[in-house]
Amino acid sequence: MYLFDENRAQPISALGKQVIYDTLQSGDFLWVAARNNLYQVDAHTHEVIQHFDETNSPIGASYNYSLAMKDDTLWIGSTVGLVSFDTNNRTWQVWEPNMPWVEKIFIH
Repeated sequence: MYLFDENRAQPISALGKQVIYDTLQSGDFLWVAARNNLYQVDAHTHEVIQHFDETNSPIGASYNYSLAMKDDTLWIGSTVGLVSFDTNNRTWQVWEPNMPWVEKIFIH
């Protein structure tokens, strides 16, 4: 992933050579969805604030394809299913396909 200024492109070195599937800016943060990783990046300094992987989140063993933000909840569409991350209390929820309201939204 690269940042562009007036004259050049600079890589965000903390992201390495990750395959990036989606990005989302929310307030002062840029969320970056990558294979087996999710990054919270400061939108001004471009430093990684938080790196989520299999050691600290349920999304680590999955491909994270899409991001959406509703209120203070980050929604991640991944190969493990729909995952939400409450950015205020820093908690995760994996929404399984057999949950009744998930079936209503996605099947009906």
